Order: sequence, then C-alpha cells, then structure tokens
Amino acid sequence: MPGTKRPAGEKPKHFPRAGEKWLKFKTLDYAGSRLRFTSRPALVESRMDVQEHLATQTPFTFDPRVTPNLASQEYWVAPQGDLEEKYCDSSEQKLEDDYILDDELEEVVLSTSAGQTGKGQNEMLATWMRIYATSYLRQVYRQYQPPDHGEMCVCGGGSPPSFKCRDCLSSPFLCKDCVTVSHKYMPTHCIWQWNGSFLKYISLHEMGLQIPLGNHRTTCPIGQSRTLTLGDVTGFHQVTIVFCRCLASSTHAPSDYQQLLDARMFPCSDERPTSVFTFSALHMFHIAATEAKLSGGRFYALLVRETPSSLRRSGINRYREFMRVAQEWMWLQTKKRSGSLDALTREQLLVRCPACPRLGYNFEASDVSDDNQYLYTTHISYDGSFQLVRRQRAEDNHDTCLTERSLFFVDSDSYKKYLTFTKDDAFKNTKLSDCNNHKAAIGAWSLYEGLEVTGIGACSCARHSFYMPNGVRFAYTDYAVGSVMTTLKNEGCDNIGFYYDIYCHWQQNWWKRAETLPEPVLPPTYFIGGIPKFHWAGHTDSCYTWYSLNNMHGAGRLDAEGCERLWADANQALSSTANKGSGSRADSLNYLFQDWNWRRVTATSSLLLRKEKEAVTMSKEKRAQWEVFDGCIRLQLRQEWEKLSTLPRIEKGKWTSVYVAATTPVLSVTQMLRQFCAIEQADSDATAQDEQAHEHNSFTSGDWLVKGFEIEQEQEKLRRTVREHGSTMTVGQSLDVGRRRQALQQRLSQHSQDASVFYSTEQLALYITPVDSIGKPQEAGKPETAKMALPS
Repeated sequence: MPGTKRPAGEKPKHFPRAGEKWLKFKTLDYAGSRLRFTSRPALVESRMDVQEHLATQTPFTFDPRVTPNLASQEYWVAPQGDLEEKYCDSSEQKLEDDYILDDELEEVVLSTSAGQTGKGQNEMLATWMRIYATSYLRQVYRQYQPPDHGEMCVCGGGSPPSFKCRDCLSSPFLCKDCVTVSHKYMPTHCIWQWNGSFLKYISLHEMGLQIPLGNHRTTCPIGQSRTLTLGDVTGFHQVTIVFCRCLASSTHAPSDYQQLLDARMFPCSDERPTSVFTFSALHMFHIAATEAKLSGGRFYALLVRETPSSLRRSGINRYREFMRVAQEWMWLQTKKRSGSLDALTREQLLVRCPACPRLGYNFEASDVSDDNQYLYTTHISYDGSFQLVRRQRAEDNHDTCLTERSLFFVDSDSYKKYLTFTKDDAFKNTKLSDCNNHKAAIGAWSLYEGLEVTGIGACSCARHSFYMPNGVRFAYTDYAVGSVMTTLKNEGCDNIGFYYDIYCHWQQNWWKRAETLPEPVLPPTYFIGGIPKFHWAGHTDSCYTWYSLNNMHGAGRLDAEGCERLWADANQALSSTANKGSGSRADSLNYLFQDWNWRRVTATSSLLLRKEKEAVTMSKEKRAQWEVFDGCIRLQLRQEWEKLSTLPRIEKGKWTSVYVAATTPVLSVTQMLRQFCAIEQADSDATAQDEQAHEHNSFTSGDWLVKGFEIEQEQEKLRRTVREHGSTMTVGQSLDVGRRRQALQQRLSQHSQDASVFYSTEQLALYITPVDSIGKPQEAGKPETAKMALPS
C-alpha cells in the first residue's frame, strides 16, 4: 500500500483518526523497545531463527535432589511475534488514499480475515503452549531459587536474607526481623526459610511473632499471652495472642472474645477461647455456601488442605467448631444487614422485591383507580421441589434454627399442628378433581423411603422471581399460600394474583379451607388465579379456557414460572443440606434464599430497563400489525365479535370460550403426531414380517416363555395407565401411550412368530382360535388387548 511522506516539521496525525476504528495487523512484531511491522516472509524467517536458536540450547531438566541455580542461567527469551496477533474485521473502515503514514508503516500489508475480530481462547492456548509455555515454566521455577550468596538484608542489620513469604506479592528474601515486623498483622502468611538445601516452611509463631490486642501498637505491658489455633483461608496456624489487661480491674474491661472480635477473629468459645476463625475465612465460606452451594465439610477440607503439613500431622480437628461458628456468623451478618441491634428479636429480615407493589413503599392508596387496578396487583406463584430432601437421621434436641420466623420458612410449631389437623385433605382434594392430567397431582403425596423431608414448596414473586416472606414449607400448599396472603394483607395489599402448576385442583374450596388456617385468610377485593404457561401442556382444554394467562386482563407477558427459575439454582444445594438437622438445614436454605433475593435486587434495575425497551419496541410493532389486521375485518363481523362474551361457557359438555378455536394449533399438532406414529407402526410391522430378528438355534423354550411373561406384565401396565388417564388425555400422555403401544406391538409380533418354533399349527389351535389372531389386538390399535400363545 503506497504511503505519502509527511512534510518536515509536521506532527503525524493520530492513528487512527477520529471517527475511524483501530486496524489490527496480522504481522505485528517487536524490535528492541520500538514497535514495528514486518512482512510475512521476514516474520517466518525470524521464527526459523528462533527455532534454530532453541535447538542449540541445552535442554532444561529438573532434578528434585538438586537445587538448580537459576540465577546463573541465561534467561530464555520467548519470541514476540504473536504477542498481539489479531485479525481485522473486513467491515471496519478502510484507510483513505491520502492518509499519511510514517516511514515504518509503508510496508504494511493489510491482510484481513472476514468475520474475525480477534483470537479465540483455544487459539491463544495453542499459541501459548507452542511459544511461551517453557518460558512460563522456568519463571515459576525461579520462585524457588536460593538467595544470592554473600548478600545481606536490605535493612542494614547485617543478617543474611534467608526468609521469604509465599503469600506476599513480589516478596524478596529478608532477614528474620524484617519478616516478623512486616507480618505483624498478617500472621497467617506462609514463610519459607532457606536452610542451605531447600526452602523449608516455618511459621511466624515459631519466629516469635506475637499479635497484640487492645489499643496498643505493641504488646500490652501487663498483657497475658496465649497460643491459639487460628483458621484462615490460608489454612490452620498456631499464633500467639497477647490480650490487653490494662482495665482488668474495671467493670468496663473488654472480655477476651470482645478483643478477638475487634481484631477480626471469631472465637470458638466464649469464656476462654483457644481456637478462632478469621472473618475472611467465614466470609469466604458464606459466599461459597450460597453461590457455589458448597457444604461446610468440603470447605473445611479445603482449609485442612491449605494447612502446612507439619501442623496437619499434629492432628488439629476443628470441624465441629467451624460448623457452629459458621452458623453464628451468617446469622449475625443477616441481622447486621437489616440494621437490627438485638439478636433475639424475630422481626422480618428478608430482602423483599423492590418492584412489586407495596403500599407506602412504592405507591399510595390514592394512586389506585378502577382503570389501573391491575397495575397494583401482587402476583405470586407457588411450586414445589422434590429434590431438596432431608434424609432420616437421629434428632438432636439442641438443634436450633436461628432464623425461625425471621426469613422464609413458616413457624415450625404452628405448621406441625396444622399438618396433624389436615393430614389427608390435600390428597382428597386432588383425587376428587375433574382434571387428573398433571404429575404434581398424581405423585405429589407419595412417600419416599428413608427421607424425613420429601421436598420443599415455596411462594415467589411471579414477575421478578423473588422468594416471598413466610412462603416456604415442607408439604402442603395451603399453609404456605395462606401465610403469604396474610403477610400481604397486613401490608395493605388487596389485589392478588396466584399461579400454581395444578391450580385447577387446588382452587376447589380454597377459600373455605383458608378460613380454617391458624390465621384465617379472607378473599381480597381483587383476585385472579391461573396456571403457569410452561405447564399448560399438562392440562385439558377446559383448564386452558379458565386459567390461561393469555386470556386474563392485566397479566401482560407474565409467564408465572418464577419458581422454576428459583429451583434451578436452589436444587444444587441438595448435597450440602440433605444430611443436616432440621434447624441447621432451615438456616442454610434461608441464607441461600436471602442471597438469591439480594442478587435479584442488584439485577432488577437493568432487567426492568431492558424489558421496558423491549416492550416499547414490540408494542409499536404489534400495534401496527393489529391495525393492518383490523382494517381487513368487515364492519358487520367486527360488531358481531364485540358482542361476544369473553367468559367461559359450556358447549357440548365441555368448557370453551372465544379464545379457544374449534381446532386449536395444539390439537392439530397432536393429530399429526398421532398419524406419524401410526405410519411408523405400520412400517415396523411390515419390516418385522420381512426380516428375521434373531437366530432360532440359540433361542430356547425357556427364553420364549420368559419373554411372554414380560409382555403380559407390560400389557397390564399399559391397561392400568390408560384407565388412570381416562378419556381426557393430554398431548404428552397421548404420545406416551402411542409410543408404548408401538413398542408392545413389535414385541407381540416377534413373540408370535417365535411360537412356530415350539408349536405346530394344530397345537396352537388348542390355545387360540383362529390361529392367525395370535399376537394381534382384539381392539384396533390396542396391543394391550391381544392374546398370546402361552400355555396355561
């Protein structure tokens, strides 16, 4: 590309100019301290020189018995040809013909690769392995090189620098006094000492470091020292603590545990602590438990792994103390973040949804009118997770739930009384419902062997996926829903929307059951209920008519699947909570739910802003489409439609409405899938008749009888399934039955063909007449009704 010489005395223009994008060149290289660009042949030649240079070097080997003197070895310099290798997007703005280039840039070849804006991580990894990995490895070895022989410490004290900190950044070798002074407030750092052969671990406790407490820069002159076991993110350590005793005779003298807390160390006992954990370790576990769902046992194992081997061999075990202290720490953090000054009070501490309407918080009663009432409706959804179980274990009478009645779980004593009083009501309510097509209704109340708790149910904010206060419980829905509605009513909320996977079951006689709750719930002024959108496929057309969110005024684009998003995160805590006691498990889950709500708070503003922009754009687009469609409708037809009622009605014994067409797209797809299944079954039957499925030589009569018994069992299972589903099968149930029938028919056909190996036609006629009906359904398309040629 030709360039134009820059006039003498004129400064070069900025590269690139204003309004242009950076061009990333393929042949970037370094020469000394100045950036230059090379042609591709020169770049290839330089790389060949590097390879020849490397071939002549002595291979680097590491013998653990010999300490390498890396300081005397020549640095291995990696080639820099690919340091900033990039590709240029062909869509970027090109240089104009009159653009002035410096002399060094005149030989640049602008070779671009379309569609690429830079290296991918895999390509960078391959480049690093090929060019830089050896250099990185040797630099890592340099961390273990001995101090320079004959040099003294930079402090001028005349002592040789034999100590080095593993955890400090850019840590040089220092003398003992310098290391001790510089780590006065960092007693958990790992110190290496050069003993003439290798770097050996030595603790700051062994070097004489003492940690002063109280208002002293040095140790208290009349202080009392004590050796403590300290747990930190760097492992366990022995430290010497000097407690202040200046005010020992005063009534205001701080106790030992108070002095430790001031120093950001959490004591494991209150009277005379001998073990502590740093705030950093407890804070890290708090994050790991809520974000990564890490159990206390696994985190404790990490601390033990980080502990120096010399101390680990001494048999330090603070697992029980850590589990208790961690529970205390997270409870104190919850109280602190709420601004509470009394740890014994049971006020609400949970983080609430900032976007849901709350009277006196984000709206006033005067803002509500009949026209905009739906805008101030609190939408809640309920769902259960049968993955968050708790296994049976011996109960501890001292197992305490610190967060009871303060966060999400309902009061355990009141709930147990209610559970005893209404033991079978939920099961009866489910069995008597017209719609029996949802798995939650069929198996929600089944028992699980070896489990004390079979799952968790929770109420959440349907729009923004926040856990609701007092909305988490272990079994029945009524208590949790009633607790949430009571809380909302006490806050002045009188417009409520509720959504549940099996709302068609649950809503029957709900308001009668609500009056029998420990805190009776009265119907709000405005109440709507429905089924979340993802679960429509598990219901009948009547359920769609009554409970579809698409047909409800004020629902908007609400899908009501907020709980499903919650469980996707919370279910990962199964392994860390399944074996805990009831109290500590409730605490752990409460902290997990609280952390989820806090993360949602921090993300709500950007989420709502994105949704608002999307809603404005889509509103204009949909309105334009509607206006085109509306203009195509005849006036008389429009007037007829406007007179129609939107309320559900019964036609031919089934519920329907103006929103349900005679043949909905869902039913059309179902019919097509059923037709495809029928075609596949016919093809399979034809193939089975033309091909031999197996060799008869190795097929015995015993094998044939066993297969026949298995087919009979499958027939009975299929008949039972069809009876349970009844005549109102859902889409998924119809397809499942069709697939099972297809597989059963194939097995029947094969078994009937195999019968000819062991029986003649005359013998078969003794069992079934006519013989050609063996293995064929007595009712078309229902292989579960077929007879088999098994001896009685």
